Amino acid sequence: MKRFPMPATTLTTLNLKKTAFTLLCCTVLMLVLAGAPTAVAQSPSFTDFSSAANLALNGNAHAPVNNGTANVLRLTPALQYQAGSAWFNILQPVTGGFTTTFTFQISNTNPASPNFPADGLAFVIQNAAAGTTALGGGGGGIGYDGIPNSLAVEFDTYWNAGPGPNNDPNANHVGVQSCSTSPNSADHLATYPVPPEGSAPCNLGLNPSPGVTLADGNPHTVKIEYTSSSECGDCSSNIQVTVDDIFVLQANVDLGSKLSLAGEDSAYVGFTAATGALEENNDILSWTFTPHSSSSVNNITVPPGGTGIASFGSFNYKVHNTTTGTMNFSVKAIPLPSGTKFPPIFPTAECIVYDGTGGNCWEFEATCNSGTCDAGNFELLTSYDATGPFPMPGFLKGPAPCAGTIFATNQITEFLVQRQDPTTKGTSGGGISCWVATKSTQTPYAATVQPPINADGSSVFNAKRGVVPVKFTITMNGSPTCNLPPATIAVTRTAGGTIGSIDETVYTMAADNGSNFRVSGCQYIYNLAAAAMGPGTYEVDIIIASSKVGFATFKLK
Repeated sequence: MKRFPMPATTLTTLNLKKTAFTLLCCTVLMLVLAGAPTAVAQSPSFTDFSSAANLALNGNAHAPVNNGTANVLRLTPALQYQAGSAWFNILQPVTGGFTTTFTFQISNTNPASPNFPADGLAFVIQNAAAGTTALGGGGGGIGYDGIPNSLAVEFDTYWNAGPGPNNDPNANHVGVQSCSTSPNSADHLATYPVPPEGSAPCNLGLNPSPGVTLADGNPHTVKIEYTSSSECGDCSSNIQVTVDDIFVLQANVDLGSKLSLAGEDSAYVGFTAATGALEENNDILSWTFTPHSSSSVNNITVPPGGTGIASFGSFNYKVHNTTTGTMNFSVKAIPLPSGTKFPPIFPTAECIVYDGTGGNCWEFEATCNSGTCDAGNFELLTSYDATGPFPMPGFLKGPAPCAGTIFATNQITEFLVQRQDPTTKGTSGGGISCWVATKSTQTPYAATVQPPINADGSSVFNAKRGVVPVKFTITMNGSPTCNLPPATIAVTRTAGGTIGSIDETVYTMAADNGSNFRVSGCQYIYNLAAAAMGPGTYEVDIIIASSKVGFATFKLK
């Protein structure tokens, strides 16, 4: 994980696009076994399929299957007359909107075989009586044909031409099929009865030219976003499908009226696939499903030293229990409108929008059921995808419940970014509560330089002395603290010689660790290589969680 030091002369922003982040703070909200992180999934979140936890597999579906480079969910092997389905075994809220992203790969075990490809795979939403054992017809049925009370987004690789059985336009198309509560059909000209004597088409959308070759043996990434009318105001509820960032189709459909849903809002989600006389490997390489509405993970037990992950699809909430006791808690993810701010204490702070969640920000409301989560100081994190920039990130804490809460403190300790799993860290400050990730947030830290450098900038050192010790103490939310988060140094020459920032290779000594301060007692300490810097006036900034929290000024002669 890469730590971002900020330039000394300015508090620049992080201009990050489609980056995953993790906020670390100090409230515990995940299930963990000591020494080994354990994920508790409310919604699907599979970076690969090394584990098939929470998946119900039927027919010829298997996981994990190693395809030579990764562990995948194989819906069907490249054999004749196969059919398989895989369902996440927790009902997912769908009527409030959702975003699902998955990568599939359709390949041939024997490239010399003429029996390739057929027939395809589908992402399916269903509330059939069969539940997680549902599996439809093989061949051109793609594993979903015949499943009642379902909607399928099919990726079809074989031309079942008309008239019948499927009336496919070609051997490479994408379609959306739903016969409402009647058994679904892969036939694009099929209809279902609408009382008293009417009928309606099962096909809701079809693109015979999706812009990619589905069965070319390469991985392809699909994004399916369902937007409910409640999310978009005067728009119609609709499903949009993209493949490899290419827009494929939009189908206007209201899931709440099209299907009969569990609790009027939820269904099982997953995949189906099939082969016939021709064959193909239908593999899912990764998958997330993220509801746009609130969801909860309940009764999470975390032992001392444990780290856990509560997954809400494309984002999660992590905890490292650094207390001496076991804790049990529940956590609810609550959507917030983009642009939400947090007066009166943090009037400039604005919530961070999590990508792939319907344009929402997210609050986390935690309830301590038992143990040490009502006291003590422990680490808390949240990971998500987001699009920058993110000046002055924060992790705000307020009393639970979140509704109407006033966020009182900024508990952020570190803001880290890496390609797939960046991190924002914080400390709980004692007790579990309500949390939100923010930008443009006043830092909770203030650093004060310590001798031998004077706070008034009057210190003058001889460059030939070889080293200038830079020392800082800090306060957090106005109180002195010895719980020092990671910090970096940035040095700028402000007068004498060439003006501008100094590369860390110039001032780093053998005992230093790049631009990172070391911690001794309740102080940050960094020994600058003064001889290499040369005469001039210098400003030394200390950076915590991407924010400048203090500085020191001195001269070398």
